[in-house]
Amino acid sequence: MLMIEKGFYKPVRLNWNLIFFVSGLIIGFSGLVITIVFVLNGIFGIELLGGGIPLAVGLAIFLSYFFSKKVSGGR
Repeated sequence: MLMIEKGFYKPVRLNWNLIFFVSGLIIGFSGLVITIVFVLNGIFGIELLGGGIPLAVGLAIFLSYFFSKKVSGGR
C-alpha cells in the first residue's frame, strides 16, 4: 500500500500477442519433431498422437495470434 501511495508501484503489462506467438511456436515445433521421429522410426499407430496432439495445439495457438491481430486491427 505504501508503494502505491508513494507512486513506486507500476502494474505489470503482459504482451499476450507475444505470449501466443512464442508458446505456439514452441509447442508446435516440439510436436512436429516428435511426429517426425515417430515416422522415421516406423511408428504409425496410436502412438503417433503423442506428436500430433502437441502439433495441433501449437498450430491452434499460433493461428490465434494471427486471428487476434486481424480482429483487433479491424476495430
